[in-house]
Amino acid sequence: MKWGTVAFLGWFGPRGIASLLYALLLLEGITIPGANAVLSVAMTTVFLSIFAHGITACPATLALARYLGRAHPTAAEHVEVKEMPVRIRYISERSTG
Repeated sequence: MKWGTVAFLGWFGPRGIASLLYALLLLEGITIPGANAVLSVAMTTVFLSIFAHGITACPATLALARYLGRAHPTAAEHVEVKEMPVRIRYISERSTG
């Protein structure tokens, strides 16, 4: 992948929700002084992550599209993705009998 795609995936990859999960695991398993502070920091991280990713989603997507279209028109990121097959027959057979 091109560096622009890697940077885009790095920014929009794992979200701050992992911070909340780790804080909850810590708080459930271990009694520590300042547990409320740890949870508050984790929740603030999640909030700021949602805010930052929400504000930058559209501009970053447009910038990546311009970069790839201009600098790398034959990049692997431009490969058309075919529609995934759907198992309609399987679903309808199961529901009828």
